[in-house]
Amino acid sequence: DTCVYCGFAEVTVMRNLPPASGRLVTSPAQGYAQDTLFTLSAESWVDPPIPQDDYPLTYSFGYYHPSGSVRYLAVSVHTSQLKTVFPTGDAAVACAGPTDAVCHPLRLHLEVSDALDARGELPFPTWIEMLVPD
Repeated sequence: DTCVYCGFAEVTVMRNLPPASGRLVTSPAQGYAQDTLFTLSAESWVDPPIPQDDYPLTYSFGYYHPSGSVRYLAVSVHTSQLKTVFPTGDAAVACAGPTDAVCHPLRLHLEVSDALDARGELPFPTWIEMLVPD
């Protein structure tokens, strides 16, 4: 059997993988609401080379409001570090710090995007303790 009008096509689609393998480092881990200057550092984030390296990476920093929504402090910036102050966090908990303060945990948010807008997020929650004078 001979084919007069035959054809064949094959397509390989490779998904753009998001940046991964990173972490968010905070310094200090505890401070006073609206007073302490925190440094947030997105460290060790890499973009998998499949299908290609999609650098540069951009970073979006924020925190979770008690309602559950993210409040962004910086969006799609090219620097992996941010210096900022924070508001009071969630409901008060026992404090490991000064005895004249009440602790309010605050969950941080980080998105790392590649040049094609694939987004990676923290693989586990990162918290800081916001101190409020008693």
